[in-house]
Amino acid sequence: MKFLLLFISFFALAITGCEEQVENALPAITLQTAPLTITAPGGKNKITFTVEIAQTESARKQGLMHRQNLPQTHGMLFIWPQPAPIAMWMKNTPLPLDILFIQGDTIVQIHPNARPNNKTLIPALHPVDKVLELNAGTVAAHGIKPGWKIIAI
Repeated sequence: MKFLLLFISFFALAITGCEEQVENALPAITLQTAPLTITAPGGKNKITFTVEIAQTESARKQGLMHRQNLPQTHGMLFIWPQPAPIAMWMKNTPLPLDILFIQGDTIVQIHPNARPNNKTLIPALHPVDKVLELNAGTVAAHGIKPGWKIIAI
């Protein structure tokens, strides 16, 4: 019995090690970029970003993992084909990020300053079809709040 438990423990460690190696060896994905504008209700306070669009499963899975920098006016927009209960995490993401959950064209929830390399899930409280990741501090610097709109994607 001890041998079986030892074997299972070793097998689990081996799988975890392989997962890390595969994850760290993900090929770079070239994503389409597009302008995205965030605006306050009434069209005030327009802020424009250049975002990489992650709309395939592989692009959403990789996200901003292993990125060492992200220009201040850039971000990544994750798009799903329909609203779903989405949760994000910061595993293998060395940059602190603001995470904006979006349904349709409306920001419905914001998680500011997500900690780098954290495996804790950050769930949307309601189904969403988009998530926008920006450099940490961007939301506070521009006063972005739930209810603001995204346009020009």
